[in-house]
Amino acid sequence: MPKPKMSDNKIDSNHMLYFSIDQLKSFLKNQIRLKADQGELFISEYITKDFTHHEINNLGEEFKKAGYKVKIRNTGEEKIFSVFWN
Repeated sequence: MPKPKMSDNKIDSNHMLYFSIDQLKSFLKNQIRLKADQGELFISEYITKDFTHHEINNLGEEFKKAGYKVKIRNTGEEKIFSVFWN
């Protein structure tokens, strides 16, 4: 019996994980918990979904108010959202 061939199509995981800014926020909070438990001091997420600059900045401000350091960088069409804790 022939084995099924794996698809060559790549799926962008960002589009699978969140479709709204609230889902992104929830995803980031979960990642912070996981990485902090593993001894990491930051997370970075490439954001390829088209969230507005205003939405991303507001999300950064929410994390800053919660005591985190946040960096947002543009790299071409993507944004890198980094959250640091200590």
